[in-house]
Amino acid sequence: MVNNMWPKFKQILFRRNDQYAIPPLDGVLLPNNKIDRFRVVRDSISRPDDVEMDSDGNLYISTENRIIKLHGEGLKEEAVFAEFEGLAGGLNFHPDGRLMVCVGGKELALVGKGGVEKRLDVAGNGAIRCANTAVAAPDGTIYIADGTSYHQPEEWYFDLMEKWTAGRLILYDPEKSKAETLLSGLSFPYGLTVSHDGRSLLLTESWNHTLSRYPLNDIRPETRDILISNLPGYPGRIVPASDGGYWMSLFAMRTHLVEFVLNEDKYRKEMMRSIDPAYWIRPALSSGEDFLEPLQAGHAKTLGIMKPWAPPRSYGLIAKLDEAYEIRGSLHCRVDGKRHGITGIRERGGALYAVSKGNSLILKADQEELE
Repeated sequence: MVNNMWPKFKQILFRRNDQYAIPPLDGVLLPNNKIDRFRVVRDSISRPDDVEMDSDGNLYISTENRIIKLHGEGLKEEAVFAEFEGLAGGLNFHPDGRLMVCVGGKELALVGKGGVEKRLDVAGNGAIRCANTAVAAPDGTIYIADGTSYHQPEEWYFDLMEKWTAGRLILYDPEKSKAETLLSGLSFPYGLTVSHDGRSLLLTESWNHTLSRYPLNDIRPETRDILISNLPGYPGRIVPASDGGYWMSLFAMRTHLVEFVLNEDKYRKEMMRSIDPAYWIRPALSSGEDFLEPLQAGHAKTLGIMKPWAPPRSYGLIAKLDEAYEIRGSLHCRVDGKRHGITGIRERGGALYAVSKGNSLILKADQEELE
């Protein structure tokens, strides 16, 4: 019987030719409680998604259909900077000073002091459906990670469980109002940043668990350089660090149970057809608030207490990469914590800011506290 079962389990463990068994959280990824020690900047902003800071030290938070600006002494003052028809997501400043805002299901918007000045809602033959992140190159051209053609950013788990590879990388010239698709068939592209030397574009693909690099002057499938091929979670946004390295968020973790469900198509389709999405066997940005959630048996809880080593339905993780794109450290909020679903990160003014979308928190830690 064991011999008959091995081919099936082998198929699960080695689900794709280029993907291996889920790596353990060990070595530089050994779990800790560092995110739990971040200070809370705001706990009153509903479902924040990303964070950015301008040269004057003002903080911008994307939340629901708005951009909230925190300013004044201690960032205690709050104002609405911009509003949109869709959900506001990824934030980055353009070299000309305008704030680039990814609007779910709608567009990329460039917002100046007088409001929205330019919008892009179509690239090539397709509408921008799931803009996760936009980043500008030194010459002002903009690269957009359009996660999928089938769902909006808030529906990311549908895209995962339906196993789509319908994402693309878009190049947009705001001066010429021209956009084109550079790469297609991507597995939920999420994070984008330009390398410190200005020569490369770094791209994360969540469902492939990879970090890749492309030369800015020749972005084609053939020029892809896979820097990390088998991350233990689903990588999100990646941003530069002041020491020449990078910060990368992993908004949820992979588990063997989810990998098993992804491999069992008949079960997966029936689950999606007959069960509320909140109770699917899938990763989540937060967990532990509903007794109907899966993963609540003895392997996860004892006497009502969540084991910190339990399989993670939700988790908080930020990885620190060096200038050679090697992971050299990590910041965690473990399974039993309440700072999960890290979707936004930004290093500014000697501090690291993080967005826990799962628990609606804006967090901050000074550099010396990250050691």
